[in-house]
Amino acid sequence: MKVDDIGQIIEDSILKVVSVNEILPFLRLYVENNHLSLTNLLLLYDQNPKSRMVCGEKAWNQLGRKRKEDAVCVQLILPEVRAGARESYRVVRGYGFEDTEGKEYRGGENVPIEKEQIVKFTGNEFELVSENPLVRIAVRFIVFENFGIKHTIVKALFGKLQRMSRDEKYVFIQEVIEKSRKILDDLEGWRLSFNETAFFNALLVSSDITENACILDLAARSTENEEWKEELILLREKLMRTKTECLAELFQRKCQKRLFSFPPVKLETDT
Repeated sequence: MKVDDIGQIIEDSILKVVSVNEILPFLRLYVENNHLSLTNLLLLYDQNPKSRMVCGEKAWNQLGRKRKEDAVCVQLILPEVRAGARESYRVVRGYGFEDTEGKEYRGGENVPIEKEQIVKFTGNEFELVSENPLVRIAVRFIVFENFGIKHTIVKALFGKLQRMSRDEKYVFIQEVIEKSRKILDDLEGWRLSFNETAFFNALLVSSDITENACILDLAARSTENEEWKEELILLREKLMRTKTECLAELFQRKCQKRLFSFPPVKLETDT
């Protein structure tokens, strides 16, 4: 994948995934890779729509697994943001669980969730999630799939997606991913996403919360990338509620080059 081709790949992927036949496979891909940003999910869907728990080779090695000899990598983009400097990104290689072998890995903690707990954060039948009924249906699908809760979905309900413009499709899928991520954070606890881990590795300068919050704020105001700007602002909010000892551990892991995006790092917060 060439850097110059990324924009076109993302545009083509949006038109493809936001359709009646592709939307559910794409949402399942998100469930299996909910640490990835929307941009990287679209890139992943273009390359391997059935890949699970995609991360870098070093992260898999830390989990006791190694890539198979015949493994085919997927290419994702990693944000490179510096406070006060123009943002950029680089292409990195990732591998799904199916492309690795070694120590058994089941995907982290199983958080027992009941429908009543979901309703607490979403309202009855998800009516508080969005004014758009298609967004509500898609978010409901993601949340129930994530926790293995039995449910049914009528694919034909997504027929209206066919009549959306390219921009409308992007707004739709962006809202679905944002709302789903917020609900999963509320239910499972805050975890660092792929991009957030990259921001921490690039911008974390100490174990002082206030100092790092200022740097994240400056980086958010400096970037012209709206997706990264929103993620940096949200990350700053999370950081302000993170326990001091948790941030100290993250900074130590960053210094030791052991702060990876998978399995997602859980932030211990002060409620």
